[in-house]
Amino acid sequence: MTKCKVLDFKFINKPVFRERTPLEGMSKKQLEAIEELPFRLIKNCTFVIVVHVDKKEYEFKATVTKGFCYNMADIPLLLQPISFDDKSPFVKNASFVHDYLLLRKIDLYKNWKMKELGISVSDFRKITSSTFGLILKQNAVNDLKADVMAKMVDIYQSLLWISWNKCDKYLVEDNGDKN
Repeated sequence: MTKCKVLDFKFINKPVFRERTPLEGMSKKQLEAIEELPFRLIKNCTFVIVVHVDKKEYEFKATVTKGFCYNMADIPLLLQPISFDDKSPFVKNASFVHDYLLLRKIDLYKNWKMKELGISVSDFRKITSSTFGLILKQNAVNDLKADVMAKMVDIYQSLLWISWNKCDKYLVEDNGDKN
């Protein structure tokens, strides 16, 4: 079994985003899109995640292009009061990276050659959640709160088995191996 641990995260250039605003005359479909993904990146952003995998370190770099829209984490409303302050800039940055990793998981998993490194789809899911927690810690969220938030995000993602199962379908060869 592969042992993965997120060691570091850094923005090469920090994200700049704005909240999308519904405008008069927009169609129902446009309004629903804004409601579903209310934040838009207004300039390109690059980041690097350093991951320790079985005694080796790997840097995974991604550039998110201007125009990327995201929703700032899908944490059920019931759980948000326990751990979530979505008005804070540190949560916005962590959510931005996490959302990008999730929305682009199939491409990133393939492009970063994670399977060849022995990183399973389940490990990749945990890397996305750990990265979320690390960004929070780097931005002055106390360790306990950041760990709780990251764990809640990971639990929620693990419950979205359809989404990750789809990822498995595209990433795991049809030989019965469901890493």
